[in-house]
Amino acid sequence: MRTLNELAPDYDDQVEIVIISIDLTEPKERITSFLEENNYAWEPAVANRDILVDYRVISRSTKIAVDRDGVIAYRGGYGRINREVWQRVLSDLTE
Repeated sequence: MRTLNELAPDYDDQVEIVIISIDLTEPKERITSFLEENNYAWEPAVANRDILVDYRVISRSTKIAVDRDGVIAYRGGYGRINREVWQRVLSDLTE
């Protein structure tokens, strides 16, 4: 998330980043606190079962980029994504 946070300002007016908790019992306030404590200026949300099923989220830290047409443009699993991959994903979303 740190790498994405560093790159996000370059795409601020073109891409919206939303962090979604997959823990259906986690209150949105906890996500908001985490984002604020780590200086992430992103929108927090809590998933519902339909979102998890529709986007086939089966593990924590799933990263999904959805283009303006609602098509999944990138899907990544658990772990860090390096700077080059994030730049490519963000660039692809803005073309």
